[in-house]
Amino acid sequence: MAGGNGMQLFWVQLAMLILCLVFTGLRVYVRAFMARAFSADDWIIVLAMLIFITSTCISMRGATAGAMGNIQGHYSPEKLMASLKGIYLCEVLYPPLSLTIRVSVCLFLLRIVTKKMHRWIIYILLAVVSTASIGLLLVTILQCIPPSFFWNQMKPGAEGYCIDQRMVTSVAFVHGSASALSAWVVGLLPVIILWNVRMNRRAKLTVTALLGMSIFAGIILIVRMTTLTRREFMSKDFFAATMKTALWSMIEPSVGIIAASLPTLRPLFKKLSPTISRANKISTSMHGGTNNRSRVLKLKPHWLELTTRDPHDEELGILDTEGKKRASVTWREISMWNTCIERGNEDQTPPPGGIHIQTAIVVTSTSRGAAV
Repeated sequence: MAGGNGMQLFWVQLAMLILCLVFTGLRVYVRAFMARAFSADDWIIVLAMLIFITSTCISMRGATAGAMGNIQGHYSPEKLMASLKGIYLCEVLYPPLSLTIRVSVCLFLLRIVTKKMHRWIIYILLAVVSTASIGLLLVTILQCIPPSFFWNQMKPGAEGYCIDQRMVTSVAFVHGSASALSAWVVGLLPVIILWNVRMNRRAKLTVTALLGMSIFAGIILIVRMTTLTRREFMSKDFFAATMKTALWSMIEPSVGIIAASLPTLRPLFKKLSPTISRANKISTSMHGGTNNRSRVLKLKPHWLELTTRDPHDEELGILDTEGKKRASVTWREISMWNTCIERGNEDQTPPPGGIHIQTAIVVTSTSRGAAV
């Protein structure tokens, strides 16, 4: 088994894997079964999740093998070779994992943005991140010729060569900078788009969470880049330094997957909210009194004007947008429906332990044209 540092890495990765599985599973459920609108961004985040599972399992195996987080000389050449092979595979999987997460988020934003300038920002962002990710992937795969020499170089008489690791680190810096920039832009863009839009509380919390997690992901990328400068290949503390890089390399995509899935869960939160609220009200009404006296619900009149809503805006939590008019204003010939809900004339005391609700509903129709 691994030492303490290796097991710490193992448990952190296991926790991140479980969280990502939960959020991705909820996203698939909402998009496929509740909304019945499984789109390209959903398929891509599923692909990202599969890559993440593969990378995490390899990294967890390396953590338990005993080389990660410890001094090189304490382990046999076989374990060192196994750890080097795991490091190589995780480095190869990181660029496509990072790319798929950002492509999924950008495709999601393209479904809600309308202004041409915002769409061009997303397109440019996709081009920059794709170029940086493909470049890092090629350099990582070809850093040793043949690739197996990366982990077989510990064997006596192994043939092959590796490029200067400073070149790999430089390309990784470019990729990390592009990824951090994209994370911050992706977090700020919804705020800019929805700045003048009236949203309900749940929608505001969703946008705020997306912004916060995107900024956090960008900070993690910067922290990860600082760990790359401290790795000297096959030095005495190579595996200890690599463990820090592996840790942040797992946390960053975890935050990205959760941030990408969070906005798609609004229909689920919306469905659960009335149920939780109703349960709380029932619990309060049954246990709120100390002398078990019956309580009569008093309902005040509330007048509601029914208007048309855009289903897409309803999904995003947009109550009213600039440039959209209410149906009763746009179409003056349509009648305006008013609803009044108020308490009955007589208060009836419910039986002991029971709840009695008396409601009177009055619906009136007044022509808008007649009122003008």
